[in-house]
Amino acid sequence: MNNLETLANDLRSEDLSVRMKVLPASRSLSHKERFSLVTLAVHDPNSRIRYDAVSQLATLGREDLETTKAILKDTLHNDPEMDVRAAAADTIAALGLVEFFDDLKQIYETTSDWLMQFSIVAALGALGESRAYDLLVHALDHGNDLVKLAAIGSLGASSNPRNTELY
Repeated sequence: MNNLETLANDLRSEDLSVRMKVLPASRSLSHKERFSLVTLAVHDPNSRIRYDAVSQLATLGREDLETTKAILKDTLHNDPEMDVRAAAADTIAALGLVEFFDDLKQIYETTSDWLMQFSIVAALGALGESRAYDLLVHALDHGNDLVKLAAIGSLGASSNPRNTELY
């Protein structure tokens, strides 16, 4: 039987294969206990573990929303792996954290990574933030078709009255 203390110790293991089993094994724990493991795992040296941890905040993050917001902000701006940063954008959308709009917009405008831009465009659509309209329209001219499709979907999901300007 996995308990919090055992899994927390496993998360500190030098053996990557041991650490990779922790978050899946934690599913039998309470949300509060899982949240405590996730907050450790977001700092793991392995990007797959960090990705999993950040993604799990989408369902566990309300256990401590202020801690979650701090983790997401740090990850969004500082994680060395773009897919982990993109997972932070997805989690921001899943939690409906509209207050991250300026962060998402700034990163969209300063990165050339299509995956990050795709995640931000999709996140802005999920957030339903009306201030995203100009960015989403700009994304319609993106060089990557997936980013364009995300922009179309995000604009289509929005009830922004300015959408009629597109016709």
